[in-house]
Amino acid sequence: AFSERTVKQGATLEEFVRTVGSGLAASGPFLLALVVMGPFLWAATLLINDVYDLPGDRINPRKARSPLVQGLVTRGWANRAAYAFAALSLGAAALVNLSFLTMVAGCLALAWLYSMPPVRLKTRPGMDVAVNAIGIGVLSGMAGWAIARPLAEFPFVFLPQGLLVATAIYVPTTLWDFEADRASGYLTVATHLGPERTYRLGWWAWILCNAG
Repeated sequence: AFSERTVKQGATLEEFVRTVGSGLAASGPFLLALVVMGPFLWAATLLINDVYDLPGDRINPRKARSPLVQGLVTRGWANRAAYAFAALSLGAAALVNLSFLTMVAGCLALAWLYSMPPVRLKTRPGMDVAVNAIGIGVLSGMAGWAIARPLAEFPFVFLPQGLLVATAIYVPTTLWDFEADRASGYLTVATHLGPERTYRLGWWAWILCNAG
């Protein structure tokens, strides 16, 4: 509570700094979770994907400026960095709480299953969509909830909406890389269904999530 003097005359610098400091301290788990779900988790995910996509990326115009394609970093360096960021993600997530850590671990597991052989779900039509829909539309939302509330209280009725939004976001990315993926022999939802049907899949996912 602010004193009557503060209300009438404004806060002093000391009061301002103290208030901001206490606010940041109270927001600690949230701010830490932002770092985990932002740079740490996405760096691990994108790096491991780039490591195993390198042969195809070399003939993909969209990836021409990738540091790995240009040879600015080595494949070994990118692989080690992927595991380093994965470890940072798990270590920092453990400081938030166990439920949040579990969701982050699930996201990382899906990222590795998506990119790494022999599973490499990225090249299994339908599973490529499902992995991203679950990782982005389900686990990420539940991770956000877990920062402050028990997962048992999560509004599970919201999950279909999350799945549809993530599907609508991911499907167009397979169209961007259609020609390169086809040339590389990658069997994705786009190379399997063709551009027209893939476009319709993404379109109807947007329609349904808006209806939802």
